[in-house]
Amino acid sequence: MDNANTEIEQMLAKPEYLATPVFSRDHYLSQVTYAMMGRFLRATNQPKEKFDQVKQKHVDAYSACAMTGLSARSGIFVVWAFDLDKQGVNGQSGLGQFRERAKRPETNAAGTSSTQIGEWVLVRGVLRIQTDSPASPLEMSQQYQLCQLKNVGWYVAGLVPPGQASSTARQPAPAAASAPHAAPPLPPEKIQIREDARTFREFYPDAAQRHIVHYAFAHRYLPQYVRQNPAAFFNHNFPADAKPTVDRTRFLQSRWMTFEERAELIEPEKDIFGSGMVFRRVTDLTMDALKVDNRAIALVCMPAPEQHVEAYFVAVVLQPELRIFTLEAMASKTSGLGPLGVVCESMADRRQNFGICVPPDRDAFLKAIIEGVKPWVNPQL
Repeated sequence: MDNANTEIEQMLAKPEYLATPVFSRDHYLSQVTYAMMGRFLRATNQPKEKFDQVKQKHVDAYSACAMTGLSARSGIFVVWAFDLDKQGVNGQSGLGQFRERAKRPETNAAGTSSTQIGEWVLVRGVLRIQTDSPASPLEMSQQYQLCQLKNVGWYVAGLVPPGQASSTARQPAPAAASAPHAAPPLPPEKIQIREDARTFREFYPDAAQRHIVHYAFAHRYLPQYVRQNPAAFFNHNFPADAKPTVDRTRFLQSRWMTFEERAELIEPEKDIFGSGMVFRRVTDLTMDALKVDNRAIALVCMPAPEQHVEAYFVAVVLQPELRIFTLEAMASKTSGLGPLGVVCESMADRRQNFGICVPPDRDAFLKAIIEGVKPWVNPQL
């Protein structure tokens, strides 16, 4: 296996995960081509007109292509994106096309050497992206899938004029590189992030809307998000070296922002690679990771409940099966004991109320989960 094929297989085995943005389920390949073209043009310091000239040139069931540039002299670039899990017509597949066409520095063209226009591959990669669901998390059922992970292979190429495709080993690469191996990989894109840190009440001053949003995140979005890939969730928050890649609370708050976008509570960013993004941090929403009684627990502390069934805490427990518990505000208070919450479990098809009432205290809640709710036993009180 040559170096190009080896590099491609390594990329396929370990794709770059993009947590944001969440792409449209209908136009994700086109959006990837625009995003990667913008990243490439900025990384190679292309003039502004190159950005203005970007146009979609091709879309089918498993691939999309965008192009910029008006002449070979100034440089014409294309970006191809392939859905690696889809089959196309005539037995073709996105994976097969990506493997064949993303080799560097070979050209990919049809016809004779005097008429063909070839592609000089400059940079390539494999992404794992999220695409959105057709429904809002505020309305979806317990079992509805929030988003879908997709693997996309992509590459940027410069177009080789007719007559050069048969002798690319002796020709310079167009515009962005002067020799076959002179085009470096793209540097990591630095997205400018501006923080907007406020309390939940400050973000949502209307009490009725606060209740809907609070309930939807704790009881619908978060359980479904975890269930879609429990291993990834726990590997991120309980890595083998005990050093999470990002602060756990910041990780949760970024998921909150994704939830807001999917629920159409906020407008998604139009061009995070160009204009940056605003990170909406709900300061009274936090998460900690701990081990209790040899069980891994991700403990989410929600903004203070204002109505019954809103959650004080959400505990995501691996023991080793996945279970998700909540401590929910009660409609009335027990005389002399102050506020109490009731321990419930969020299941894939229903919500279980265990009837265990404890103060809205983190330690009391954890004790109730570990001691009161025995594994797969509903205690009778």
